[in-house]
Order: sequence, then C-alpha cells, then structure tokens
Amino acid sequence: MYGEHGVTKEEIADLLEVRTNFVLKWTQGEDQGVHEDNRGWQKGRRRKWDEKTVQRITEIRRELKEDPNEACWAATAIEAEYRRR
Repeated sequence: MYGEHGVTKEEIADLLEVRTNFVLKWTQGEDQGVHEDNRGWQKGRRRKWDEKTVQRITEIRRELKEDPNEACWAATAIEAEYRRR
C-alpha cells in the first residue's frame, strides 16, 4: 500500500485503525501482511480489563467529576477511589 499506491503511513494507520508507530515498524519489516493477527487476543476485545471493571471505573470517574467537593478526577484519583471501594 505504502510504496505501490502512494498512501501515507498516517492514512494506512487510519484505514487499518492501528497506531502510526505500528505502521512505521510494519512498513520497515519484511512481513507486511495485514490479515494475520498474532497479538494473542481477538481484535475488539479488551486485553487487560473485563467489561465489569471498565464500567466500575467509568462510574467512579463520573461520580468524581460530578462531585463539587472533588478537585481532581484524573487516573490517580480514580485508582485511589477504586482501591478504597
């Protein structure tokens, strides 16, 4: 795609929905097939967190953001509240 069709690496990243950094490494390597996935997990499935954990974290962030007494709802504040609960 990159060399043959004049598509930029950023356009490839957008088209394949991957990071530009991956495309940079991929275009420099010999194996440039895009149909084989060797990540070890299914595309679209979260690698680290299950859906229940994601919902809990989202709920904690929403509560911290809506609370007028809270000044911070960044990752460290959410993690502290998650551990506290």
